[in-house]
Amino acid sequence: MRYCFMANELNQFFEMVRDLETADLYQLFIQETDPEKQAFYKAMYDYSMQAHQREVIARPDFVR
Repeated sequence: MRYCFMANELNQFFEMVRDLETADLYQLFIQETDPEKQAFYKAMYDYSMQAHQREVIARPDFVR
């Protein structure tokens, strides 16, 4: 049961990350001096970029 709660919390977190501007996440990444926090911001930036790319590719007017 605890894992279900954690999964819901993580899903909400990722939804929030998707709503952030990619440029803002990038700024957090490049301005952070703590290596652990910088790695976290980089991961969130990468996640946001991949989600955006999937959305663009799914558009009917996207040309491959």
